Amino acid sequence: NIKDCAYKYRDENWSDTDNHQNGMILSKTAYLMSQKGISDIDVAKIWYHSMFYGYHNESTFKDVQNNLIRAATALNYSTKTIEIINESFQEIGL
Repeated sequence: NIKDCAYKYRDENWSDTDNHQNGMILSKTAYLMSQKGISDIDVAKIWYHSMFYGYHNESTFKDVQNNLIRAATALNYSTKTIEIINESFQEIGL
């Protein structure tokens, strides 16, 4: 799950993990989606809409991918857009 992938370190607050590290993985996916042909506005719409399907502390990267596909489908994006979402996750090894 996403929580288990966190980069461990000690910060000024003595926390054990930096859960923001995982955001870089997801940011890379969003970047790849835009580089592969989805406009920045559409990437933002799909990611925002994916939040309506819910995320929690135990969410996996696969949950994120599935929610993005659900969002793209609900927003009537093309099958090409869904292919780009899947390709983007595959490219970063998820």
